[in-house]
Amino acid sequence: MNASVTLHIGLHKTGTASLQKLVFPRCESLRFLCTDTPEFVPFQRYAGFSDPIYFDPNKARTMIDSLLDTRRPNLISNEGFSGPLHAGELEFGLDHRDAVLRNLSAAFPEARVILTLRRQDRLARSFYRQYVRSGGTRRADRYFGYAKGTTAQPLVSRNRFRFLPYVRRVEELFPQGLLLLTHEAMVRDPVHYLGRMSDFLGVSLPDLPPRKLNLSRLGPFGMECTRIMNHFFRSYLNPAGILPGLPMRRNNRLELVSPVALIHDRWPRPYRGNDPGLSGRLAARILEEMREDNQRLDEEYDLNLKEYGYY
Repeated sequence: MNASVTLHIGLHKTGTASLQKLVFPRCESLRFLCTDTPEFVPFQRYAGFSDPIYFDPNKARTMIDSLLDTRRPNLISNEGFSGPLHAGELEFGLDHRDAVLRNLSAAFPEARVILTLRRQDRLARSFYRQYVRSGGTRRADRYFGYAKGTTAQPLVSRNRFRFLPYVRRVEELFPQGLLLLTHEAMVRDPVHYLGRMSDFLGVSLPDLPPRKLNLSRLGPFGMECTRIMNHFFRSYLNPAGILPGLPMRRNNRLELVSPVALIHDRWPRPYRGNDPGLSGRLAARILEEMREDNQRLDEEYDLNLKEYGYY
């Protein structure tokens, strides 16, 4: 099928969900696919979790070709294509982003890619907040691999914060085009950010409606309390938890939801202190380790990273 395909692959925590809910579906000139389309999910799982040795691009195209539109641009948006967020909890240090990119490139050799970066300290803190909210029980030093007295691998590979090799690999596998953006530019000037994306896609995207920033309202003490609570509640990150969670109605059906997720989402008073906590201090350390890589990235791609504090 001769269809124009663009892959929007994240990164995680760069406003992907807001774009998927508030922008892309409102553009009638675009054929938009994400996991909200049930028929797309089998392809997403096959491309995202298959070993490239056994991945069959013809099978993958058969799974998705019927969903594509030959009359307008197709945008496939899934931040999981930049690597599963909590893969290291399943296998210490697991990071198979290259495998996912190779699968996607084999299935869509003609595709172009949109990728949004985020400053590493803010990205790392957001990763850890999401980890705790989702049921994670490890301290931040163990999560990022800074814990003393242990030979265990980190739960999130710190290589995920080295952007330059990843960007080069994306560009190598998708020579038809890469649009590289930053989350900071999206926050500062969403009109310009979406304008660049519109030009790349060849459509006119609607404006991003005003929204609350997705910031944690819990300080270091609240983060530590909810991390300890996670030991007791069952989740996919802690299947050994004793308690199953609270029944909540979501999408017209009852689901068991951990109180920790509710606390993170609904805590009424924002944290107003200045203590970044252990996760904040380690996130700052990650940024320091990545400054040279960020400077080289900026020299190659001119992303205005110095103004945004990347180096």
